[in-house]
Amino acid sequence: MKDDLAVMTFLGVVVDIEDPEKQGRARVRVFGKFDDLADTDLPWAQPWLGNTFGSGGGSGVISVPRKGAVVNVTFDNGNLYSPYFYNIHEASKDLLAEIKGSYEAAHSLIYDGDEQLKIFYTREKGLTMVLKDSRVNIASDNAITIEHRGTSAIIELRGNNITITSDSQIDLTAGSRVKVTAPEVWENGNETKLGHVPAYSAVLAEPLFAFLKTLSAAVDAKLYPTPSAMATACATAEALATSSTVKVSK
Repeated sequence: MKDDLAVMTFLGVVVDIEDPEKQGRARVRVFGKFDDLADTDLPWAQPWLGNTFGSGGGSGVISVPRKGAVVNVTFDNGNLYSPYFYNIHEASKDLLAEIKGSYEAAHSLIYDGDEQLKIFYTREKGLTMVLKDSRVNIASDNAITIEHRGTSAIIELRGNNITITSDSQIDLTAGSRVKVTAPEVWENGNETKLGHVPAYSAVLAEPLFAFLKTLSAAVDAKLYPTPSAMATACATAEALATSSTVKVSK
C-alpha cells in the first residue's frame, strides 16, 4: 500500500543545519523516504514556526535545530520535496534530570544545556531563567532572586526586604540626584567617605559640645585652671570628637 504523503507523519533525523537563508531550515533524513540520498541531496525542510507573530506579519519564534535531533516530518500537499519538521521526538536528558526531583506540574519553555540557556518551572525551584552563569528566580514563596556569575552579585526581594550583595563594588549613578528616604538610614562601613575629595575627619557633636560646655563654664566663672589643664581637656575632646570611620570634603 502506497504511503499517502499528504496526510501521514514520518520520523527523521536532522543531518544539516547550515541553512544559507538563515530561516531555521534543516536537511532531515526521513526514515523510509530519504534513506539512500546523500546529505547534500536532501531538500531543505521548513520548521513549523507556531502562532507567535513578529514584525511585518512574520513569525516571532525561531529555534535553530540541532544535528542528530529526531523530529516529526510532514510533506506539504504530499510533495516529497517540500517537507516540514516539528516536535522534537525526545526530551533532552539534562532537562529530564532537572525536573526529576519535582516532576509534577513541571514546565519548560526552553532548556538548552549546550548554550546554558534555560527557562523552566518546578514547584521546588519556582520559575527559573538561566543564561551562562547568571540566573533569575521567582520562588514558590514569591521571593525574587537575581544572581550574576554564581554568587558574586545578588539582588534578593523577600517579603518586605530587598537585599543587595556584592563581593566587589556597587555603583549608584543618576543624572540628577540620588534620594534615600526612610525613618532611619544606617551606613555601616569600616570607612565612609562623603563628598568629592573627602580628606577631613567628621566631627562627633556630643563629645565636642561636652568640652565646649566645660570651657564656657570655666570662662563664665572666671576660673583659672591648672596650667595646661584646658589643653589636656581639648586633646581628650579632639580624640573623642574626631570620627575614625567618616571622611568629608570641605
